[in-house]
Amino acid sequence: MSSTHLVALCQAVDLRHLEQNIKIFVNTCVVQAAKKVVDATSIQKKLAAAVDRVDVFKHADNPCSANYPVMHKLRSVLLEHALDSKSTDDEVLSTISKLEEELVIALPWEVEAARVAMEMGSAPISNMIKGRMSFPLYQFAREELGCVFLTGEKLLAPDEECDKVFVEVSQGKLIDPMLKCLKEWNGEPMPIN
Repeated sequence: MSSTHLVALCQAVDLRHLEQNIKIFVNTCVVQAAKKVVDATSIQKKLAAAVDRVDVFKHADNPCSANYPVMHKLRSVLLEHALDSKSTDDEVLSTISKLEEELVIALPWEVEAARVAMEMGSAPISNMIKGRMSFPLYQFAREELGCVFLTGEKLLAPDEECDKVFVEVSQGKLIDPMLKCLKEWNGEPMPIN
């Protein structure tokens, strides 16, 4: 059970890391597309804020899908801006379609670039586990045992990773990383953050 928990912990940490980086890439892409289409910086900030409020994994697989919330949010921000500025119907529709065209071209590439940057280790946000108390466990699984971030692109089942960890746990190799986690702990209850 501890091997499954350790693999799941690493997977959760890496998914959070991926989410943070995709959010940065998508935000940058939306701002750049908005600069090409809309002149007002206030609307560009509103578009970026709208994308920030959308859960990344609700649109990461197909960011430009009309059925996903990110495009709905962007349309509604542009529509609100048009209503406030008393724009004509043609201007509103033209702006929305231009922004969508820009995003259809750039957004899928940006999401993929975020994934690749994370896999290559050149992501703009570094993995936040490095400064945490549980880093020795993550390091044990990822670096010492060679467990990888499980994605649909690799022909690797989660049970293979769990088996790899289970063998090492059975040999008692998990004890040292666990003790490293507790090295600086003074026995007092720790804050939850």
